[in-house]
Amino acid sequence: MASRQQPPRLIIRTLAFTFATVAALLIATFVMLTYDLHTRVRRSAGEKLQTAQRVVETIERYRQQELAAWLGSFAQSPALRSAFGAYQQTASNGDGHHDQSALQREVERLALQMEADIVAVTDSRNVTIASAGKMLRAWPVSLQVKLESDSKGMTDGVINLPGGFGGLVRVTAVPLSLGSHPGKLYLGSKIDTTYAVEMASYAQTQTAIAFDGRVLVSTIAREHWDDVAPVFVDGHDTGKVSIGNDDHAYRKLLQMGRASFYAFESIDLAARAQMPDAYQALAYIGLGAMVLAAIASFWLARTLTRPIDDLSRAMALMGTTHEQPKKLTPTGSSLELDSLIGTFNELIESVTHAEDETRAAYLGAIRALAMALDARDPYTAGHSERVSALSVSLGRHMKLAPEALEVLRLGALLHDIGKIGISDAVLRKAGPLTSEEFEIIKLHPTLGARILKSVRFLQPHLPIVELHHERPDGRGYPHGLRGEEVPLAARIVHVADAYDAITSARAYRPGRQSSDAMAEIWRNRGTEFDSEVAEALVAVLPNVKLDEITREPITIPGHPKPSVVVSFSRGEERPRRSAHVAGRGA
Repeated sequence: MASRQQPPRLIIRTLAFTFATVAALLIATFVMLTYDLHTRVRRSAGEKLQTAQRVVETIERYRQQELAAWLGSFAQSPALRSAFGAYQQTASNGDGHHDQSALQREVERLALQMEADIVAVTDSRNVTIASAGKMLRAWPVSLQVKLESDSKGMTDGVINLPGGFGGLVRVTAVPLSLGSHPGKLYLGSKIDTTYAVEMASYAQTQTAIAFDGRVLVSTIAREHWDDVAPVFVDGHDTGKVSIGNDDHAYRKLLQMGRASFYAFESIDLAARAQMPDAYQALAYIGLGAMVLAAIASFWLARTLTRPIDDLSRAMALMGTTHEQPKKLTPTGSSLELDSLIGTFNELIESVTHAEDETRAAYLGAIRALAMALDARDPYTAGHSERVSALSVSLGRHMKLAPEALEVLRLGALLHDIGKIGISDAVLRKAGPLTSEEFEIIKLHPTLGARILKSVRFLQPHLPIVELHHERPDGRGYPHGLRGEEVPLAARIVHVADAYDAITSARAYRPGRQSSDAMAEIWRNRGTEFDSEVAEALVAVLPNVKLDEITREPITIPGHPKPSVVVSFSRGEERPRRSAHVAGRGA
């Protein structure tokens, strides 16, 4: 069978039609495509800024809605309403005395809870009657509040605080109604360089924020603020401005009263990056653009437009929906197009491979966090991995769903991450802990939850990290929860953690026998350890494979049959010291 003939090169087919007019068409093609390149760069910058505006608007709207909902629920709390009512009652007496103490305490509590820059309550005249937070000096009691907003509901916007400690503040406000004199509850964040950088990360462009036409903060170098000032003075939504030696497209992201938020994208920088490749491509395209007659135009339309449109739609699908399109079929009419389609198909395969690697990197990052903790003390090396593996075996025996097992596995890996915040002097102490030192150790679940709270994809694992030292009898920490108030995953990790801690050597004591660990857990089921998990431990432990395993039969008190338990050999001799430790945990 004859081999399939390779499609001819585009330049060979086009030169056959247009050799006589090559010089004129090369010049015309060069001029037109150069102009087209600049037009496309400008259009691309405009589209990027338009996308940035939608992203920022969406994020801001979602964030303000979330803050308003949370703030609204706090505004309905009995304590705050009671404090506000007490203030109104004293204010209505007409003797000039206002009891603000209870209201001030509630505002301070909210500010501390939210770690807010400012929390304030105003009366019906928008005069501040209580305030707290990092910007307290800029927003004192008795300050008249003027909210800058384009929203008719006036539920969010900006406030320009006066004085040497003032500045622009992004606020969310909700009504605080009780009686005939309603007020408002405000929660605000200072608009500073950090705020501008955060907005720039959302928009993937440079940003600047101005009030009354004066630039306050920006990610653009300060020496160029005078260059962007006309943008805020003119107030146009879109346009072009020269910053330094480069032309930039700009677009208004938000407008709140007299406060303006803009994004800037360099046009010249993008054009310079594409010019070398563009000029090289122009040379080939110019030589390949020797089209003189209608036949050539028709052929180009038939052979180029359709596959390019298919490729464009596939790439647009990837960019807008993040879905992976199907592979494209080669046209057979042009070597260049077939090569481009082949490259696109390879890209699809690379994206699929990259997603698999991302999942693997996610798991590697979790394991690295656990190893970082274990590395502080050679006696705890591998502890988190062992606890994780044993916890999953227990969860599988208890018929947890696959999703719950994955949460359990990663949560167990991170259960002691809060000990990163405990000093070596306490964590690696060779002797017994004092009561003060033990209180410090007991902080690690709360510290761990605080460390991981800001990582969105780790939210399902926080209960394990924070509650794995709670006990069925309510004598655990940090919250003293009882029984099933403690999530099942945390109860499982508590048992697995205790088993590995008892059987592992530490700097302050030698490891105990597996039989001792099993007996102690069984003896304390229902008080220190969950009974159901303890029974699962007896059932699954012979099947757990961690490090080097040796089995020895023991009899659990109250258990009908001898069970087999696991002891661990970690490949190195460790110093054995006194076994006394007062509740230090694993």
